[in-house]
Amino acid sequence: MYSPADTTLCLDVMLGGIVSPLRMIRYDTAYALERDVEADQAVIELAAREGRVLLTRDRDVAANADPSQLLTETDPQAQLRELSD
Repeated sequence: MYSPADTTLCLDVMLGGIVSPLRMIRYDTAYALERDVEADQAVIELAAREGRVLLTRDRDVAANADPSQLLTETDPQAQLRELSD
């Protein structure tokens, strides 16, 4: 898992359920929807511009962003477990 001390995250609009838990454990977390960013390319550009790891459930977005992590689960608790593996 990433460390809050050295990792900043950008979550796409599909991952709103894990924004608060990540912030509670002190991750610097940008949520695309809070920034009025919804288009895939705009999310990728936001993460790149701010030097954030992009978390997404969209395979195409993950393939076009570096760094990124593809989450496959739909349940927020399962998504958080994916991050800890």
